[in-house]
Amino acid sequence: MQNFINQKILPPIMKFVNTKAIKALKDGMVLSLPFIMVGSVFLLLASFPIPAVANWMNQTGLTPYWNQAYNASFGIVAVFAVLIHGLKMNMLKAYQQG
Repeated sequence: MQNFINQKILPPIMKFVNTKAIKALKDGMVLSLPFIMVGSVFLLLASFPIPAVANWMNQTGLTPYWNQAYNASFGIVAVFAVLIHGLKMNMLKAYQQG
């Protein structure tokens, strides 16, 4: 079974994974991972699963701040991923031409 996977399945998958476009996407997502993690923490705080804590946060007015931090973090991720992917693809095109 291991030989079958190594000889028949793995080569086409590795050929696909090693394409320049997939590498650019992978690198962009790896670079945006810290922002995703921070945004996830703020999302958890904004919609806390324990009702007593969630009510306390709503009463003290903390929930809007958590929502703003969450929205900012994921907004940065979107811009960051697009910019990194776009820049990398443009650099790859320039590298191929020159």
